[in-house]
Amino acid sequence: PNPAHAATTTISLEDVQVGGRWVPIKDEAAYDYIIEDETIIPSYFAVYLSRILINYDAAVKSWWDGQTEAYSLLPAADVRYKLGRAFGGFAASVLAGTAQFVKSVARADNGNGTGIVDSECFERLGRVLLNNYDESLNDVEFA
Repeated sequence: PNPAHAATTTISLEDVQVGGRWVPIKDEAAYDYIIEDETIIPSYFAVYLSRILINYDAAVKSWWDGQTEAYSLLPAADVRYKLGRAFGGFAASVLAGTAQFVKSVARADNGNGTGIVDSECFERLGRVLLNNYDESLNDVEFA
């Protein structure tokens, strides 16, 4: 989609639809699921995708800018800590959401239907990301 159009139609982080609804991970028990999901989606991929979303998704960028602004008057060390925690929570949510998406593709009749995560599931995730962000990334040079 057109980034300018996305800015007017996507109003919150919860509107981002890559495998489900974004839910902040706040309690320790939720991290058990993250550990399980890391066997499907490597954490380094979730961190990388999180950075892409912060830079190229209007809703995520708006959320991140709000986080940055909320902590802007704190001492630099506190800002780094708070933003680091916010980013870590977001990356964990991205990991959980992408793992949920990939697992749902594996279970779906229009996916491989076996419940086994394979390359087809990741190809579907890649297509969703390209369909949503291809225009935003046209001018980006990847090294």
